[in-house]
Amino acid sequence: GMRHMGLNEAVRSGFDHFSNWKGRASRPAYWYLVLAYIIAFAVPMILGSAIGGGLGVLLSIIALIVWLAFVIPLIGAAVRRLHDGGRSGWWYFITLVPLIGGIWLLVLLILEGDAGPNEYGPNPGSGVSEPDGVAAAPAAGEVPPAV
Repeated sequence: GMRHMGLNEAVRSGFDHFSNWKGRASRPAYWYLVLAYIIAFAVPMILGSAIGGGLGVLLSIIALIVWLAFVIPLIGAAVRRLHDGGRSGWWYFITLVPLIGGIWLLVLLILEGDAGPNEYGPNPGSGVSEPDGVAAAPAAGEVPPAV
């Protein structure tokens, strides 16, 4: 059956797989990681702006460190999320198209993934994958089963 991960699991998964550009990521795996990033980044930024002074600068530096820590895991998770819908990770660069690119990518990241296995591996919610919402990519030369 389908398994949904929580916030802690999604963050752990995102960082465990930060350099993994293969396989698939479920919607919860991606969006909980995004939520954790928004919270971890926004809290020190908002407090830093409100407080000002030396502590404000320190909080802004913490926000920058959070951004640096999350940037690669977020891109990796987005690529695996695109794979979940059978799309190449190169679609990530649609964001470079002015005005519509970011919206287009957002839609692709929101869309439901392929129900069965695809060229990037099994459905991450199927239990066939690793238990953390990231489906392993097929081995080199291995063709995933047809749906």
